[in-house]
Amino acid sequence: MSKQKLSRWQRGENVPDWRSLRRLLSSVLLPDGGFDRSTERTWYAWHDAAYRYRQDNRGGRRMAAPTEKAPRTTAGGCGVRFDDGELEAHWSPRARGVEQGRAGWCFTGRTFALRQLVAWLDAEAPDGQVHVVTGGPGSGKSAVLARIVTLAHPTTRTLTPLDDAPDGTVPKIGCVSLAILARGRSLTDVLARIAAVTGTELAATLPDRQLDLLVKHLQSQPSPVTVVVDALDEAAEPDAIARALRRVAGDAEQAGVRILVGTRPGHQRTLLRACGHDARVIDLDSEPWLHRDDLVDYVRRRLLSTEDPHLRSPYRNRPELAERVADAVADRAFPTFLIAQLVSRTLTNSDTVFDPDIDDSLRLPGTVADAFDDYLVRLGPDRVRVRDLLMPLAYVHGRGLARDVVWVTLAGTLAPGGYTLADVDWLLASAADFLVEQIVDDGTASYRLYHQALVEALRLSRSEDVAQRQITKALTELAPIVGARRDWDSAPAYVRRYLALHAAAAQQLEPLLKDADFVLAAEHGVLTTALEEWTDHAEPEESRSRAQFFRLVPDQGDDRLRRAAELEQGARHLGLDHLAEQVDRIAPHRPWTTSWAHLGWGDRVDAHGCYHGNVHAIAMVESDGEPTLVLSGCGRLIARRLTDGQFLAELGSGRPYGGVEDFGDDWFAHLAWAYGNGDGAPDPFNPGVLIYTIASGQVGDQTYLVTGAHDGAVRLWHLGPATICSAHEKTRTAAVAAWRTERFYGPFWLKGAGFVGGDHPLVVAAELNGDVHFLDLESGSPAHPTARHPGDWLWAVTCAQVAGRPVVLTAGTFSGDKSTRGCVQMWDPATGMAMGEPMLHDSEVRAVTVTTLRNLTVAVTRTFGDLSIWDLATGRLVRRKSTHLFSTHSNMDVMEIAGRQVLVFGTEPSTLICETDGSATSVSRHRVDLVDLVSLEHLGTIRIDDGVLTVLGVGRHLVVGCMTGAVALRLDDTLVRPWSESN
Repeated sequence: MSKQKLSRWQRGENVPDWRSLRRLLSSVLLPDGGFDRSTERTWYAWHDAAYRYRQDNRGGRRMAAPTEKAPRTTAGGCGVRFDDGELEAHWSPRARGVEQGRAGWCFTGRTFALRQLVAWLDAEAPDGQVHVVTGGPGSGKSAVLARIVTLAHPTTRTLTPLDDAPDGTVPKIGCVSLAILARGRSLTDVLARIAAVTGTELAATLPDRQLDLLVKHLQSQPSPVTVVVDALDEAAEPDAIARALRRVAGDAEQAGVRILVGTRPGHQRTLLRACGHDARVIDLDSEPWLHRDDLVDYVRRRLLSTEDPHLRSPYRNRPELAERVADAVADRAFPTFLIAQLVSRTLTNSDTVFDPDIDDSLRLPGTVADAFDDYLVRLGPDRVRVRDLLMPLAYVHGRGLARDVVWVTLAGTLAPGGYTLADVDWLLASAADFLVEQIVDDGTASYRLYHQALVEALRLSRSEDVAQRQITKALTELAPIVGARRDWDSAPAYVRRYLALHAAAAQQLEPLLKDADFVLAAEHGVLTTALEEWTDHAEPEESRSRAQFFRLVPDQGDDRLRRAAELEQGARHLGLDHLAEQVDRIAPHRPWTTSWAHLGWGDRVDAHGCYHGNVHAIAMVESDGEPTLVLSGCGRLIARRLTDGQFLAELGSGRPYGGVEDFGDDWFAHLAWAYGNGDGAPDPFNPGVLIYTIASGQVGDQTYLVTGAHDGAVRLWHLGPATICSAHEKTRTAAVAAWRTERFYGPFWLKGAGFVGGDHPLVVAAELNGDVHFLDLESGSPAHPTARHPGDWLWAVTCAQVAGRPVVLTAGTFSGDKSTRGCVQMWDPATGMAMGEPMLHDSEVRAVTVTTLRNLTVAVTRTFGDLSIWDLATGRLVRRKSTHLFSTHSNMDVMEIAGRQVLVFGTEPSTLICETDGSATSVSRHRVDLVDLVSLEHLGTIRIDDGVLTVLGVGRHLVVGCMTGAVALRLDDTLVRPWSESN
């Protein structure tokens, strides 16, 4: 055979028919006869190439190659999409009723089931229900699905003899779009494979929103989509996948979407119920889909082996004997095809002939475990060696084990004695090789047991807990120790990927979660699944404690340095300072560091025993020369040192404000006055339940804090040495006396506050209903009549100076033209009057801040979807950009990072980000977004493990107020980079 001819065949040109090709490959690649996996892969590869060649050259027209990159699948023309390697390893052998690597066509029967499925696939419209092929272990579920799938694929159909196929059992080519082997797969993995058919990108989408996005895209598909999912019961998340498939089948019915599933029923038929109470179920263990004659015919074909002349069989050319033996085997194996397959393999490999009319004392096995044991017994003295080498495959995850040190190590761990790679090679070349299937992906072969029932048969002999502990210990020791720590990056790929699952099963996951090197080296999806299993298999109280560790898992897809920063942040949150220190050693140049975190969990008490509640507002003051934060909480004000989060003081605490609160070495906080625009007087013993706003100000050499709370009251605090305690004695005493006379009821929440300096310093406070109050700093009494924001709702207030003149800005809705628009209004605090016309926006303004941009004093505003910059000197719009980044909370700040002015604000999950090319993705979780102030270009994100309520930039520090506390981050210049790289 010439090289030119081989080259043409590889391109798909003039490939011979399948019978001729098989004979040729067998003689060339396997001179001693037989048909192994390499032959089968070559066979399919050349015939796929032949199909593409015919399609590409039909009518002189070239067809574009697929552009899909992930997940990697193979398909020919309009054929079914398979994951790489699974056609040869799973779908083809099961469709033919043989083991991987064998030729022949032994599939038979199941006529009623096939007719029912083909009629459904050929129907003009689907019925919106999941169709399920179910049955016990080895009942032939995979064979039925594989028969449908391979006949729907143009290449494999041409290789299938159909002369004796019953009417109505052959589906149309192209009626199946995608075939998924669900074994070991997560919900995210399955959805990603379906999404690839529609061209939908799910990677950047919040996991619990991926299904919504997928259904939306399926509903708009121009052509019908049919998905076949086999081995659902062997998936990592079978119930979740079943419910998702039920949703897809129902919600995308009008678009022609069909879902076909193969699965065991599950405990008390839970998986069938998860597929839908109205799912169309074909139970292969029940009438009318079950026929004993199918089993007899299947065994008879395997014994005669007419399709594969190279296969040894003492029953070849002896049809009457084969019929009697098949009948005897069926008596014991019925209704399980896997038992029949194992027994027939045992019989064909035997040197003696079994005749049931003569050997009536021989009892054939009736269970998978017994059939498996019988087969091993026939191997003689090698049976122990075979069982030991197969045992690691009974515990394997994912695609299986490579021919490497992991297989050898586990074999020696789970059985006495040592094994080498030579033993693995012997197994793969022995008579037991058919028990192992091989999948080749990117040139790397992985091995696993041929059937799940074989996994269960092997694991019957061992304690699950003991085995998983042994495996966990052995895999851990495969990571070399460098210095005093394990180098997980140098561990075998299987260890990095799946050790977490074994450790979860062994109840030994926690030590790995507290190893920063391991968390950063582990695969995100597998680590998350392991955490879920570890959490689910614990008592309720322990389960809640374990659930905290989800905060340690970095986001999928982030680079190592970002993942290190996220891990450190989670460690600080949980009080695992030792783990956080490991991160600092591993990745000193990460894009941000977490100085401290006081975020609550469960009962909202953080890892350090502190209780914050909602931190809606943060202000910064100086105490003894140290930058100090004052944070709002539920009914309290907490003072912390910026650098390390050290608790300094709690203001209020249910005690009279006449008491002295320690705020440092010689600083104290005293209530100056309380003002309420309502009935009665505000409570001086409580800072106001939910505190929505805090502002700090320096008037002369005095430091003040003003707070606005849910009760509608404004409270002024005076900070300084004890000697100033008497400065507001009269107003404080009056506040207490007024409250004791009549309790206060404020009509609206305080949503903003600030200070105005000058000859007549003022406190500005604004209510949710739009009322704006200008209060005298010294007395707390109104300096001007109450003003009114030009809208029904007011969300934010800020104070600034324009051309040396103090101004106040309010932001919210605009009601001037009865529209739903928003606006920012500028005020003159000297008169309490509005300055100029409102700065109008297309929707309500949720946040406003003032800064200097290129020598202009500008207001930066944020609506539900836009960022805008306004020149305050002229009231004109400078720039606006749509981001569709959404948050209901009214705060943002400007920081300097890497020489750029950067706008920072919180964003809520599941909001759309529209890219310049018109595409859209979803925000995956709570986070802080960073935007370049000059261009309004998105620069980056910081994951936050709680709802973001407010942000405050102090030098390089970003302090984030959250639903259950606060976290302080120190930002590095590497954080700001283009959106495409940072997301």
